[in-house]
Amino acid sequence: MHEKKIAVLGDGITAKSVRNYCERSQLDIVDVDDADLIIASPGIPKDKFPETQTPIISDIEWAYRLFKHSSSPPKIIAVTGTNGKSTVTALISHICDIPYAGNIGVPVLNYVGYESEFPEIVIEVSSYQLETCYDFKPDIAVMLNVSPDHLARHKTYENYLNEKKKCCLNLQPNDYVVYNENDSDVMALVEDCLAEPIAFTGSQIEEKYKTNTKLFGKHNDENIMASVKVAGCL
Repeated sequence: MHEKKIAVLGDGITAKSVRNYCERSQLDIVDVDDADLIIASPGIPKDKFPETQTPIISDIEWAYRLFKHSSSPPKIIAVTGTNGKSTVTALISHICDIPYAGNIGVPVLNYVGYESEFPEIVIEVSSYQLETCYDFKPDIAVMLNVSPDHLARHKTYENYLNEKKKCCLNLQPNDYVVYNENDSDVMALVEDCLAEPIAFTGSQIEEKYKTNTKLFGKHNDENIMASVKVAGCL
């Protein structure tokens, strides 16, 4: 990566992780006008971005690009959906004994530079984070469900769907897309995806999973099956 001067938009957990990464990587934190690259916190909408020709990306996009320049990039599982993202991200982490990051509260940048210790990472990705993702490509994308949400930010449901689609947009034939085949909008999002399709439904759940969980209800049957399908891919 040739960017040495980084500007940060925001002051929350994401912004702090960017500053911490820059400090340990000896990169300069600068003002927007002097930056080679700008990292935006997900809470800042695009219409609040400064006017600049400098690329503005999310911390997830930046972490992905940094991982790709590693000698041993981690396998990335990205989980998105309107509901259940955190549950499924935590379940995959638990079942597969791998760390979680992203919208669940742990910045992905925390794992950059430690790829040999963490060869797989499961990342919860929100529509806010996907807004400023461009090259991001997980090895396994998990598409749980979609329904109108965050429309004050995204303006239209179509815009919201287009942001969600970025989770699987760049997938290639050697990747996987794990998707809810009972959700018609999810089916539309993955229709043109090049990855190997792995469908799930809550009705697929086996009794052994029901008797060994404290997660009840049809929605959790779907969450469990999505997680089990990911474990199978790994």
